[in-house]
Amino acid sequence: MDDFLATLDVDPMRLGEYAARPETWRGPAAAVTPTPPAPPFARALQRQRLSLLRRASATGAAARVPPAADTPILKLYQPAHQRYYLVAASLVCQLPGLPDRAIDPAQEERVAFVVRRLLPKPGITRPTTDPATADEHAFVVDGDGQGWRRVASAGALVAGEERLPLSPTTYRGEDGRKRRVLSGLVPVSRREAYLNASPRDPQAASTAAPAVPQDPRMTLLKQQVTEPWRQITERAAAIEAMLRKARDEDPAPSRGEREATRKDGREQIQTISWYVVLDLAKFLEAQMPNVWAALNGTASALSAAESALVAAINTTTHTRGSTTRSLRSALVAIRSRETQLERVVDPYTEGSSAWPPELFALAAIRSTEQLSPRVGDVIPTPIESTSGPTPSMLESLVRAALPATARAPAPAAALAARPLVAPSDPGWFVIRCVYERPRCGPLAPPIVSDATDVFQLAGFFDPDAPARPIRIGLPVDVSPGGLRKFDKNTAFMVSDMLCGHIQRMKGLTLGDLVRSVLPWPLHKDLPVSAGGPCADAGRCVGMMLSISMPIITICALILLMVVVNLLDAVFRWTPYFMMTFPVPGFCAKERS
Repeated sequence: MDDFLATLDVDPMRLGEYAARPETWRGPAAAVTPTPPAPPFARALQRQRLSLLRRASATGAAARVPPAADTPILKLYQPAHQRYYLVAASLVCQLPGLPDRAIDPAQEERVAFVVRRLLPKPGITRPTTDPATADEHAFVVDGDGQGWRRVASAGALVAGEERLPLSPTTYRGEDGRKRRVLSGLVPVSRREAYLNASPRDPQAASTAAPAVPQDPRMTLLKQQVTEPWRQITERAAAIEAMLRKARDEDPAPSRGEREATRKDGREQIQTISWYVVLDLAKFLEAQMPNVWAALNGTASALSAAESALVAAINTTTHTRGSTTRSLRSALVAIRSRETQLERVVDPYTEGSSAWPPELFALAAIRSTEQLSPRVGDVIPTPIESTSGPTPSMLESLVRAALPATARAPAPAAALAARPLVAPSDPGWFVIRCVYERPRCGPLAPPIVSDATDVFQLAGFFDPDAPARPIRIGLPVDVSPGGLRKFDKNTAFMVSDMLCGHIQRMKGLTLGDLVRSVLPWPLHKDLPVSAGGPCADAGRCVGMMLSISMPIITICALILLMVVVNLLDAVFRWTPYFMMTFPVPGFCAKERS
């Protein structure tokens, strides 16, 4: 803004030299050298002299020409990249010789600019403002949220279209008259909001390919029920694969070691299953009251889809030893255990009285003998087994049985569940300025300017973006005498439950962590002991950890180097990761 105002004050005809041009951090745009300002008393004479020199040399702002096909793409970078962009325009009458058009706020006249998105036609890779290459869409903000709506005419506004403010700034032209230029800040940092806004018309929606249902109720079901269910199913399969592979190792782990691993996995799966079943019960109670009433035995007539869902829930069973429990009974029982499940603090172990007695695991871990029997093996009776529909089948049944009208409010669909207008489109935009006179009625519709050059909005981690220089100062003197000088000025507040987990983890070493993920015979379970929250004389006790942040930066750097070298086998990124420069004389202590 300082450069913009200074240019208007000294030599406004040079404003065109600041027009945005394609650039990357490898090839930045050429900097504009501002005209040195004369003293205030000679400023008018300076402007006249510059005007005469410009006329004599016949130079000035270059005429705007459409970019060629091989011209680099104009990409606007974010403020984090140390780039700021203004859109500037003048509101003038079309008849020559008349001054700038005055804006009368008392008559509700206003000026603004709008951001329009261009959706390329099929076969067009680089659209232009020509309607034959792309459809123009307006960014609409209303009670239904945000979205893109196709505009029938580029020179018209769409109801609810977002207007961004333009601010007036005065300057003196070459003829000495006062002129007005309107400017506004381009919201490049809103790139994600623009790219992830949903379509608002069938044509735009046809270009989208949403991978998940748009019904927020289905998104809620997937988030709370079916996705955690899939995760614990994959966890059970991973443990079975590890046990199968371990049995073929030499030496193989004993059956007791294998059973201990199965027991730990079984307890983890049972813990998650209780909460998944509870969330499913609450979902059915809130969103599908007919189905919930049927599960409780108080339902009236059900639709065919609702009956199919109830039947699937009835046929989903979990067998543990000699006890078989259906998902239906587990849903009803666990719904009354919500308070108990929310208040429990100790990790679940089999036989614990702090947890609900109704066992229902959504996945079962089979024994090694059942997975890969050998000659002479005694095939044991399964300790537990689960049968019934898969999470995907449950989603299909629920989607078909959901009422057309939501029975209870549901949270908005997650960002990942919202469709893009065109998933393969990097986002092409233009800006148009708008002049509105609402009190003039239909005889004076809004005036929409021509479009700017087509541009893209850069993401935060765009590889072409100029990077903001960041220098993190690590401790210089790392001797004991130097480290003791750092104040422990960063505090972590640790609750009693987290305190208990920290106490359990204190004895672990890096070797323990590495061996815990290795196969047998190198595998070794983490040596963590059982324990509850920290307490003193029966009262819960938390902790406040006071840490020196400069020392933490050393730990972060060393761990970063370790992880980078470990993952280099996958990414091969070490040659591109770091560049070092010698800094002569940068010593931690003075040398004698």
